[in-house]
Amino acid sequence: MEARLGKIWIPENRYFGLASTKDYNLDHYDFRFFKDITKDDQAHHLAILHRLMRVWFRLCLQFNIPSWINHGSIIGWYFNGLSLPWDADIDVQVPIQSLYKLSKTINNTLIYDYTDFGTFEFGLRGFYFDVNENFLLRNQIGNPNVNNIDARLIDIESGVYIDITALTDFTSQTNNELITKLLLIDIYQKTNRLFEDFFHNMVHCRNYHYYKIEELTPLIPTYYENTITYLPANFLKNIVIEYDTKSINKLEFNDYKFFKYLQLWISSGDCD
Repeated sequence: MEARLGKIWIPENRYFGLASTKDYNLDHYDFRFFKDITKDDQAHHLAILHRLMRVWFRLCLQFNIPSWINHGSIIGWYFNGLSLPWDADIDVQVPIQSLYKLSKTINNTLIYDYTDFGTFEFGLRGFYFDVNENFLLRNQIGNPNVNNIDARLIDIESGVYIDITALTDFTSQTNNELITKLLLIDIYQKTNRLFEDFFHNMVHCRNYHYYKIEELTPLIPTYYENTITYLPANFLKNIVIEYDTKSINKLEFNDYKFFKYLQLWISSGDCD
């Protein structure tokens, strides 16, 4: 665990370690299960992400857990309902109460999934669900020693994972820390009610992406990676705020071009 004395951080060990070698910083592999660099074989890597996504949302349905995609994953959905081929991970969010429920029921559990289709996905495959032991610590702004990710679902044959972040409301402790970081203490003392109104009905993750409740709910059911998934209510606004309008209008990116009649991003290496 970790404590803070004044402005001094007493560092904790990062709960989620990263795989690394002499020549690579492998920031999208869990070191405990890393075996090989799957990103060099893109079809294989994407197949692992596809299956991770399906397993996660089937798991959520089984345990009655509300979960939705966000960040770059929404952009992938917007174009063709799939992950962006250059994106190395998938981002999903849950309410912190739901993650607490999962932490009590299936934390550190090995989950097996059977699929009867696909070259890379056929057969039985194992996945490890792991919750960050510090996920309830929400007031860690600026602390480089903690993970901003609250949980992972990890493919045990490759170490590839999806990030799971929990959203919580602004507690008084979090509120005060934000104000301190923004150097607004004097203003806050004079306009306490203003800040209470500002933080009311808002939620945030540990990395302080913040949202109004009405921007998230009601969740919109859809399909992503060929499984039932959910979107935030105002997903377009979330995309534009975090990225910009080019993210959903630009048809060429990272040596890829989106062909509307194929509904696919095609690499320039595959098609000039």
